[in-house]
Amino acid sequence: EYSGMRWSFFFMAEYAAMFLVSAVAAILFLGGWNIGIPILEKITWLQNASSWEGLGGFNPGTYITHLIGMVVIVTKASLLVIVQIWVRWTFPRLRIDQVMTTCLKYLLPISCVLFLGATLWPLILLMSIGRTSVIFAPLGDSSPRATQTSVESEEAAQHSVIEPSVVATADSASSKERVKK
Repeated sequence: EYSGMRWSFFFMAEYAAMFLVSAVAAILFLGGWNIGIPILEKITWLQNASSWEGLGGFNPGTYITHLIGMVVIVTKASLLVIVQIWVRWTFPRLRIDQVMTTCLKYLLPISCVLFLGATLWPLILLMSIGRTSVIFAPLGDSSPRATQTSVESEEAAQHSVIEPSVVATADSASSKERVKK
């Protein structure tokens, strides 16, 4: 066991990791620095004010907007840390044999089934749709031809051809109408 300063460093590192995970979760799932109320758009009059030009590029509206965004994301992350602490303090601590039983008997088989399902799902879709997919294309080839069969690509090529004379007559007719007006 640690005691004194080493224990406090370990303890603070654990809570810093909780805050970092909560900040990433707030960015990914809770809208990040957006409030959800259009209050930041009301501050744009500060950004567009011409009276700030003499301050050498200093624009208080931009700084206030960023400050509000920072407060919002820190608040969301702090609330998620509180939820993590609440859940941790509410449930009893599991013994190591309970953790190993849960992992080996339940979580490992579930993860294997999910991995197998994620592997087979594109193949199932491929067989049900009946056309080639990007999984059979060369690595890095994201062109449309990689996802189309030869029949589809020939049909797409026939429909994508535009006759220049039709385009030219349409342009000349519209320009003549503009001149008349």
